Amino acid sequence: MQGFILGVLLLLLLPLKGILYFVVINAFKFRVRTCLLTTLTLFNFSEFGLIVGGLAYKLGWISGDILVALAIAVSLSFIISAPLNRVGHSIYLRSAKWLKEQAAEKINTRDQFINPGEAQVLILGMGRIGSGAYDELYERYGKVSLGVEVREEAAADHQAKGRNVIAGDATDPDFWERILDTAHVKLVLLAMPHHQGNQTALELLQKKQFKGQVAAIAAYPDQLAELEEMGVNAAFNIYSEAGSGFARHVCDQLQPNLK
Repeated sequence: MQGFILGVLLLLLLPLKGILYFVVINAFKFRVRTCLLTTLTLFNFSEFGLIVGGLAYKLGWISGDILVALAIAVSLSFIISAPLNRVGHSIYLRSAKWLKEQAAEKINTRDQFINPGEAQVLILGMGRIGSGAYDELYERYGKVSLGVEVREEAAADHQAKGRNVIAGDATDPDFWERILDTAHVKLVLLAMPHHQGNQTALELLQKKQFKGQVAAIAAYPDQLAELEEMGVNAAFNIYSEAGSGFARHVCDQLQPNLK
């Protein structure tokens, strides 16, 4: 009973812990939404405390009651934080009115708003396929595309080559929260190498109520079927399309005398 009472008392420190997290993250110039949702994610006591507590108990530094109190506090903190995280977005909407937002020009570069500008095509994933699609669209229509690449160094390399590419994770809901306006975007190409990543990005696009067309790549027929069931306008098998593209290129360049 003493351990339980002490564990409940330790829970009174949770609000202080949350405030400290919010203040520290906010000091790094992240947006209020990022600060609040991150704070809620970290609101519970870490289970790592049980490891440290167990070691301290074995060394005789703390009593069994203290270890029990730590275990109860950690368990109850998870029970408290789980529903808070589930309604995190609602909490943000209600508290955003009185939480002071950072000035736009001072926001951390990793958390700044994304303005697609006049881009009419979003290419999610700038690997070999995405880069090839970008270059093809550039030759046909000019600067109409905006590429999104999850690796910052790869995005910087694309920028150095003159491509309009930003660093971002299209599978992260917060990425879509930071996009200001997609009114000019008519087409989204899902060109990420992992099927699940393309599926996640598609779901987030649909939640954002994107009205344009969506095309995606996949490696296997069952993946193509899944994407089509989810509502993509066009799905392409990267292997069969690569083969037909290779043959088309050979015929155009060599013009073999075939019958």
